Amino acid sequence: FIQPSHFEPWGVVAHEMAAAKLPILCSTKVGSSSAFLRDMENGKLFDASGSKEIEEALGFLMAKSDKELHAMGEISLKLAKKITPYSWSATLTAFNLA
Repeated sequence: FIQPSHFEPWGVVAHEMAAAKLPILCSTKVGSSSAFLRDMENGKLFDASGSKEIEEALGFLMAKSDKELHAMGEISLKLAKKITPYSWSATLTAFNLA
């Protein structure tokens, strides 16, 4: 999965793709990359300012074996499980908005 955004305050799609056990490529402008991407472990973080950076990030993934890609996907899933509907509802109720 690649999210080459120039501006993305969060980017829930990165969470969805991590939950789908995919390796992740995200630009530094994707806010959720801090939660769902460990650079060089389950994907690659890159600067979206030019096509060369995106090309290098794609090359990083293309050089991986199927076994390595699978392992990266497992890391993605582990990161995705940090935020669940239950944990998010607990966060919201902690604010006691009533």
